[in-house]
Amino acid sequence: MIKVIAALLLAFAVGAVGWLFKDVHKTWVAWVRVHAGNRGVKFFQNWGPLLGVTVGLGALGAYLYIENRPDHEAMAQARSRFASMSLAQAVAHCLELPNEVRYHAPLAFAWQPQTLDWYVLEGADNAAMRHYSCDGVSVTTGKRYARLMLKRVALDGTKLSAGMEQNLFERYAGFSDANVQALEATEDPQTRRLVERRWLASGPVQLSDALANELPVLLDQVPAGLAVAAYPPRTPQVPTDWPEQPEAVFALLEKRVQPGQRIGQLYFEQNKIQVTVVGPVEVAAQPPAPFGVLNFDAYGVADQPTWAPTLPGGNTCQQGRTLSELKALFAQSPRPPNPVYAWFDCDPTKAHGNLGEWYLRDARTRKEQLPPGRH
Repeated sequence: MIKVIAALLLAFAVGAVGWLFKDVHKTWVAWVRVHAGNRGVKFFQNWGPLLGVTVGLGALGAYLYIENRPDHEAMAQARSRFASMSLAQAVAHCLELPNEVRYHAPLAFAWQPQTLDWYVLEGADNAAMRHYSCDGVSVTTGKRYARLMLKRVALDGTKLSAGMEQNLFERYAGFSDANVQALEATEDPQTRRLVERRWLASGPVQLSDALANELPVLLDQVPAGLAVAAYPPRTPQVPTDWPEQPEAVFALLEKRVQPGQRIGQLYFEQNKIQVTVVGPVEVAAQPPAPFGVLNFDAYGVADQPTWAPTLPGGNTCQQGRTLSELKALFAQSPRPPNPVYAWFDCDPTKAHGNLGEWYLRDARTRKEQLPPGRH
């Protein structure tokens, strides 16, 4: 009903914009003159369109708010249904929700009736894993942690270890044990056997073997009553706020940019670095690409192991500068007190032409800090 009222208000407002213009509708003007006099007519002729637009925007805002506001009752019901699902049902439900890792085979997972946590390889770092969590309503991205059982993993540069050819979720598709209060599982990368802890509603925790004692606690929110102190915690990795620590940006790039290689564009913000290098960049079975690009997350993990071939953007420097030149140029640029991003590129329409300069934006003033003489 409220949505209908908001839509009617919007329709009325749109009609009012035209209705109140000058003398288009003489009946309306006459009615206003009778009840409000000539001053009223003048007022509506001068301010009617503005009032109509204001009412229309207000009605539209009310409609959008009502349409998009969270339905807390529906979310509570969804979480309640999720809590009654079996492990296999919970996995199927979570993978149907919008998320970026539905096709990634998990390295490990933890299940309890209210939450499903799982860990995947993400990006070009086989020594780390990213945490994802599902509460039956949405899938959230968590932190990065040191990979499980690193001493038993052959980090051969492949996306998945040999032990992850089968999706770990699929191995529990038929799981059914009403006595299990929570479950943590991974796969031994050496033997390909399941390493598992089952937390029972009655009785002690069940361990698959002695290796389960070395398995870090995988439950992100530990239910009350689970004695997890006997098992090692996850080892979290520390993210970097790149604009606050630009020296870390250059230190990271020194490991990936070859000596003498030139950079055509570089951008970094709180959780992201994007760098474009001048090619040629090799492409399998194709001519070399003129440029290559890599993206890094807040943990310094690249999205892929090698430079992705790309074409130049509108502001990409065709010749570029070396990393040492970029670093020296950055040191000379005025530093904003609250940096939100930094961007090096070339813009032929600006004073620096094709040489390339830095733009540094302040988070509070939203102003770009430019070197003297730049405009």
